Amino acid sequence: MRKLLAACLLAVASLVWSAAAQAQSTAPVVLPEGCGTASFVTSSGYPTIDTSGKLCVNATVTATATFALTAASTLPTLTAGPGAAGYESLSGGQYVQPIFGTTPVDSTHGLPVNCITGCTGGGGGGGAITMASGAVASGAYSAGSFAAGALVAGALVDGADVTEGSKGDTAYTGSGSASAIALLKGIYASINSAIGAGSNYIGQVGLWSSLSNYVNGTTAAMTGTSSTQVIAAVTSKSIYVTKVSCENSSSTGTFVSIQDGSGGTTLATLAAGATFGGQVEQAGGTPMFHTTSGNGLFAADVTTGANVICNASGWAQ
Repeated sequence: MRKLLAACLLAVASLVWSAAAQAQSTAPVVLPEGCGTASFVTSSGYPTIDTSGKLCVNATVTATATFALTAASTLPTLTAGPGAAGYESLSGGQYVQPIFGTTPVDSTHGLPVNCITGCTGGGGGGGAITMASGAVASGAYSAGSFAAGALVAGALVDGADVTEGSKGDTAYTGSGSASAIALLKGIYASINSAIGAGSNYIGQVGLWSSLSNYVNGTTAAMTGTSSTQVIAAVTSKSIYVTKVSCENSSSTGTFVSIQDGSGGTTLATLAAGATFGGQVEQAGGTPMFHTTSGNGLFAADVTTGANVICNASGWAQ
């Protein structure tokens, strides 16, 4: 009886074990995403371990990320490169490094600005501004850009291309430096003032000179070689000769020297042939020659024995 009971128990155990083995060998193996090749698979509902030793869990994970920005009253130190992410202005917007053209604005590359206040140097910013030659192009400023008083006295110092000056500047008289206004005043005064006595004539129109400056003269008969006055000297003026002639009544011919002062430099030589021979020289609008200021016009025969008379006319000025 005991043997029969043992045999029955053994048969039941064999059937249970066979069913369990069959269930395990036919159950599908599901590996969660991200797992490798299965190494050990447990029954359904238990974890799976892959060949790398990872514990594979078929689960949904929810995560929350927190990103905090810190507001600052001053901007961070900037260097060349991308903007400094991670900073905010006090208004709450993210700070982005400014770009001028294609160049980042940093400690090396500044941002051009229009100075509104504090542009005279000192603690308010600004200070001296240096610009390269040609930095302000021709036509950069329209007519009326600078209002009256915009450039005060001293705004353009000596050494500038033009110092405008002010309405109170004294007319320039030809000594030292001067402003543009002083130069204009000096030019105006010069062209509207009377020409002083003995000064050069400017812009002569028409006759060589006024009729009041007309001079002329005639020599006495010259029989020797001494200098003889033709036109008397005029104080502080030169004699500009426009006509001169010499006639010889003697049978002895001679040359006649027209001189700058008594016995002075020969200005011209005329021929005075025998028995009423002679020569006439006459200019158009321009004088032929002139004496030194203060000298008279003289003539002298070259040969003794002739009998020559000379005549001349012109202007003293």
